[in-house]
Amino acid sequence: MKRTIKLALLACLVLLVSALILTACDITDFIPSLNGTTPEVTTPEETMSEVTTTEQTTTSEETITTPTPTVGLEYTLTDNGTYALVGIGSCSNDSKVIIPAEYNGKPITKINAFAFNECSNLVSVTIPSSITTIESVPFVFCENLTEIIVAENNPVYYSDENCIIEKASKILIQGCNSIIPQDVVSIGAGAFYSCSNLTSITISNNVKNIDASAFSACTNLTYITIGDSVITIGPDAFSGCTNLTNVTIGNSVITIGASAFSG
Repeated sequence: MKRTIKLALLACLVLLVSALILTACDITDFIPSLNGTTPEVTTPEETMSEVTTTEQTTTSEETITTPTPTVGLEYTLTDNGTYALVGIGSCSNDSKVIIPAEYNGKPITKINAFAFNECSNLVSVTIPSSITTIESVPFVFCENLTEIIVAENNPVYYSDENCIIEKASKILIQGCNSIIPQDVVSIGAGAFYSCSNLTSITISNNVKNIDASAFSACTNLTYITIGDSVITIGPDAFSGCTNLTNVTIGNSVITIGASAFSG
């Protein structure tokens, strides 16, 4: 009897152990570390690294600012139906003038002589491509003028070293400082008339002619060097230069006009 009970208990024990083993196998299905695998743990940082972000690149297009033309200048209608600039009008206190290309829907093609006469406040002037005629001494007695700009697409004139030069003839028709561009072959009549801020001038070796009154009334001009290429010095070329003390004239000069250096 006792032996039978022992066998029964042993059988129960075997069944219990088997049940435990089967349970352990089931647990490994839910606990990865028990069957040789490592659980995947996702941290917030890793989650953020997996998110593809698109960096917004703002392409800034270059902003080209067109200067605003000056309003208030005086014009007159010419015979060919275009306008000529004849005066400073209500802009006498302006230090910077930008001449417009049109007025009343018609092109402005000309700057008359003395158009900016005695504009002592004028420092800078910009000339548009529409201007195809500039008469002599348009900026007479503009004692503070230091900057002259001609539109690059002007068909007749260009600016260099703040001088207005005629493209075809290479005649300098208006200047305001002591530098004569190298490609200039002639200094036009009245080109530097009354340029009071001019103290010295060297005429480059490419210049052949200095026209009448080219440097008249430059009251602060004290020193002049005229290159060997110059052939003609026109009448009154340096008249009224009351402080002129030193003049050097090149060897090629043939003609010196009347009162060329009169005080």
